[in-house]
Amino acid sequence: MKQYASIKKLQALMQRKSVDLVILWPSANWRYLISFAPIAVERPTFLFISREETCSVVPDFDRNEFLERTGLEHVYSWTDQEGPSEAVKQAWEKIKGKKAERLALDDTMPFIYLKALEPHLGEKSTQLASDILIELRKIKDKNEIEAIRRTSALIEKAISRVGEFIRPGVTEKEVEARLKGLLLEEGADTLDYVLVQATPNSASPHHMPDKTTVKKGEPVLLDIAVSSGGYFSDITRQLCLSEPKKEYWKAFEVVRKAQAEAVERVKPGRRVSEIDSAARKVIEEAGMGEYFKTRTGHGLGLEVHEPPSVWGGNSSLLESGMVFTIEPGVYIPDKFGVRIEDTVVVTEKGARRLTESERDLIIL
Repeated sequence: MKQYASIKKLQALMQRKSVDLVILWPSANWRYLISFAPIAVERPTFLFISREETCSVVPDFDRNEFLERTGLEHVYSWTDQEGPSEAVKQAWEKIKGKKAERLALDDTMPFIYLKALEPHLGEKSTQLASDILIELRKIKDKNEIEAIRRTSALIEKAISRVGEFIRPGVTEKEVEARLKGLLLEEGADTLDYVLVQATPNSASPHHMPDKTTVKKGEPVLLDIAVSSGGYFSDITRQLCLSEPKKEYWKAFEVVRKAQAEAVERVKPGRRVSEIDSAARKVIEEAGMGEYFKTRTGHGLGLEVHEPPSVWGGNSSLLESGMVFTIEPGVYIPDKFGVRIEDTVVVTEKGARRLTESERDLIIL
């Protein structure tokens, strides 16, 4: 059986936290531990980890590839004709589930998966798997950081080519389609968010591209989050076809200063909340505080949103190796939104931007 250092670390942490059994579905938590995860839709697929054992339940047609890719033993499979009940029962017996008192269940596990486990859970104490796995995942090693940097670079290459096809009259959807093609050419594995927001749609932070057209003199916000090699990066930049109005320029300069101040606050040992406070102070002093209603950033890695959440109520301490976005913004309803976003890693010297392109307004 292949030995996974990540599983050994988890089992040691389970011992310290008195957790008897971790149950995962093919999620980011699963991929963190053993890299390969089957495609999971409606067919219950599980990874069971006790303090001593590991076993899994997979659909029969996934069994051979799963064994080859993971090297794990104790794989219980089932067919569509049989259903998962017997395979789950066998895995439960192997992992000694009856003796387990404290269970940690994957945060995003679908309800249909829980139904497959229901006959075995009884009145056992349960908690979210992230409560313990975040201690392993929150600090990225050099390989993870390099993977995130590579993803950052491919996004920036795609953004640098927007001038080849954006023109007055093209729609947000048309720009989105071209950008997605470029991102795939550059090596993106997933295209999770490719937001193209022409004024005034940028006042809604999560506006999805539609048939709104790009106009001369009106800014366009580009927010792109994709993964490559399993790891995400996230970046937001602004562009405009010719000079924008003075009101927009004022807001842009305030946001750029707020973002720079927040990046400057990043240092091991400081509280996460200090990053949010630094950005918020700049925007409030400029008289735009009422238009900054979002948090300042979010962690990312195997998922596009993961801890730490960068907001004023997060009192946890920054540690070297943490990776997150810094993305303050100003969103004025029916007018425009401005957001400048970089992905950064915490180092002993402070923040290192993994998205390295200039944060100037791109004027085409």
